[in-house]
Amino acid sequence: MERTSCCIAGGGPAGMMLGLLLARAGVEVTVLEKHGDFLRDFRGDTVHPSTLRLLDELGLGEAFARLPFAKLREMRAQIGDTTVVMGDMRHLPGRHKYLAMVPQWDFLDLLARAAAEEPHFTLRMHTKVTGLRTTDGRVTGVRFVDEHGTPGELAAALTVACDGRDSMVRAAAGLRQQQFEVPMDVWQVRVDAPPSRGTPLPTTSRAAGSSHGSAAARPRSPWTAARISRRPISSGRAGTPSCAATTSSGCGTGSAPCSTGTTG
Repeated sequence: MERTSCCIAGGGPAGMMLGLLLARAGVEVTVLEKHGDFLRDFRGDTVHPSTLRLLDELGLGEAFARLPFAKLREMRAQIGDTTVVMGDMRHLPGRHKYLAMVPQWDFLDLLARAAAEEPHFTLRMHTKVTGLRTTDGRVTGVRFVDEHGTPGELAAALTVACDGRDSMVRAAAGLRQQQFEVPMDVWQVRVDAPPSRGTPLPTTSRAAGSSHGSAAARPRSPWTAARISRRPISSGRAGTPSCAATTSSGCGTGSAPCSTGTTG
């Protein structure tokens, strides 16, 4: 039977950052990620100033600065014939006065490389968590299938579910969601930038609004556009927590950024 101190299901931003922090604290941690790499489309490609400060504190600021990303310093809205500055990041405290628009796969690769340097960290790709191990009603690890389709089990004192909005681990643990309705929702699409635009990206995000809703575009390559509706697109999906933790002595809940679905 394989064993670890902490098993994290899901290698997204929450899972990878938690794994890095625990490993640096001397906790033996194993992250199980069902995909073979991080090269896929994500909804969340923004890194906020507070996270940039955290990366500095972790000694990863210089490595992050070498990644390709745009700096979003202003957010503007077009209301009729008037352009209004809705947010100006240059007034924020601290060294980083912008939002970094960085492909999430690059950010995850950065965290994975940093975590790989820690002796207590293990990342297992192509490993899909399929269920929970339980002993006397307590969660004691996970069941999984590896890249060859071979089933296995990993015993752990702490099991953390970072496997997204529709978390299988959360459902298997019997943790109930607390849902919150919001007065709007977002449909997001990607629009290829014309070749004549070249590679530089603007530093301003723009939005246009009316009584029926609004549309927004943010700098990214390709561009990302979103239609913001005044009413939720589907009831009961907004604001769903996407990360939960269970220990061998009981269960608890937490939250983490979502990468797909509706706004929360």
